Amino acid sequence: IVWYAAIFTSTLTFSIALTKKFTSAYLYKIFLLLYVSLICSTLHLYFIHLQVSFQPTIGIIYRYAELWVLFFLYWTELIGTTKKKIISGLLIISTVTACIFIIGGAFIRPFNATLFLAFSILLYWQWIKKIPSEVILKFKLFWINSGIFVYFSTNLLLFLSENYIRLNYYNEFAYIWSLSNFSAIAKNIFFAYAFILVRQS
Repeated sequence: IVWYAAIFTSTLTFSIALTKKFTSAYLYKIFLLLYVSLICSTLHLYFIHLQVSFQPTIGIIYRYAELWVLFFLYWTELIGTTKKKIISGLLIISTVTACIFIIGGAFIRPFNATLFLAFSILLYWQWIKKIPSEVILKFKLFWINSGIFVYFSTNLLLFLSENYIRLNYYNEFAYIWSLSNFSAIAKNIFFAYAFILVRQS
C-alpha cells in the first residue's frame, strides 16, 4: 500500500506542477527530480509485481538525478563564495566516489543524505537571519527545503543500514526499503504545497 501511496502523491505533485507556470530555477530542478522519481518508483513496483529481484540499476539512476539536482539547488540558493566552492568540491567528490562505489557494488547514499541534510539546515539558518517569520511560510523554497529536510532526516538511519540489509535480507530488501516511502509521501506533500503557492497559469 505504501508503494501505491508514494506513487500517488508523486503523481499528484507532478500533476499540480504541470498546471502551473513557474519561472524559478529551483522549481524546474524539483520538477525534473519528481519526473525521474515517478518513473523509478513505478518501475520498482512493476518489478515487484513480476516477482523479479530488486533492481539496483533503477535506484542508481534516481540517485544520480537526486545528487546533481539537489547539489545545484543548494549551490544556487546558499549565499557565499566559500559555500559555493565547498559545494562544488563536494559535488565532484560525490560523483567520482559514486562511480567507484557503484562499480564495487556498494552505495554512498548515507554520505549524500548527510550532506543534503546539512545543506538544508544551512539554508534554514540563512533564512533565520534574513527573512521575517511571518513571511517564510509563503516562501515556496521553504516548503521545498522542508521536504528535503524531512526526507533525509527520517531516512538517514535506513540509508546507513542499506548495505547490511541488502547483504542479510536480500529477498526482503524491497519491502524493508519501502519504509522510506512514508517520508517520501511527506516530502511529496511539501513539494505539492510549494507548487500550489505558484500563481495559477
